[in-house]
Amino acid sequence: MSGGGLRIGTDLLEDSLAHGHRPKIVFDGYDSKGFDVMGLGLVMGGEEFVYMKGSCVAFPHACYMWTPSSPREVTTESLAVVEIHDPKIDILLIGSDKHLPPRLLNRIRNEFLEKGIVVEQMDVMHACATFNVLNGEDRNVAVALIRENEGDTEE
Repeated sequence: MSGGGLRIGTDLLEDSLAHGHRPKIVFDGYDSKGFDVMGLGLVMGGEEFVYMKGSCVAFPHACYMWTPSSPREVTTESLAVVEIHDPKIDILLIGSDKHLPPRLLNRIRNEFLEKGIVVEQMDVMHACATFNVLNGEDRNVAVALIRENEGDTEE
């Protein structure tokens, strides 16, 4: 076999996420209150991992806090940042462990489809994983992840 190419144990996702001049956002884990985001700290010149408490919306190279704290609070207005992102987003994943009300989800899907953006809802775990894979493939993807406030108490 030649010297280049794939080796046993090659992490293709890690290789694709490390490619390029800007770190890519990767969701490494989550709990009931927030998300471990890899790549965000490097963008900000700090730690490799950043814990984001609460809901967030992420793009291939950026991740922001997001105000909705329940599926019923997700609206086309709360998702407006996805519409104005440059480069244009093709796929929006909405991650929530509780389903959006069907009429609300259909309204969001229809309005975004008119702008060329496909919207899919799934649970948080699958939304994080799907975002990571699509981002690794250099797709123009965004994910809106909802963590519900359950009477936040300081630990």
